[in-house]
Amino acid sequence: MVAEEIPRVQAQVHLYEIVLFDRDPEIRRAIERDLVSGNPIENVILEHSQDPNVRRDLGDRGWFPFWGDNRD
Repeated sequence: MVAEEIPRVQAQVHLYEIVLFDRDPEIRRAIERDLVSGNPIENVILEHSQDPNVRRDLGDRGWFPFWGDNRD
């Protein structure tokens, strides 16, 4: 049976999106610096995202299966 082959618990990732209309590499570096320094993702998104609806969802796109490098 297929159900027996599918693990009951699967790794997932919590996906956030930062919308940028400007492709300025300095903005991208600033975002990376903020994330690497440990600033909360929600604060980084509020500061840098150019999405007009960012305050509504804070860039949260939800949980998705983590496929890793083993997808066929």
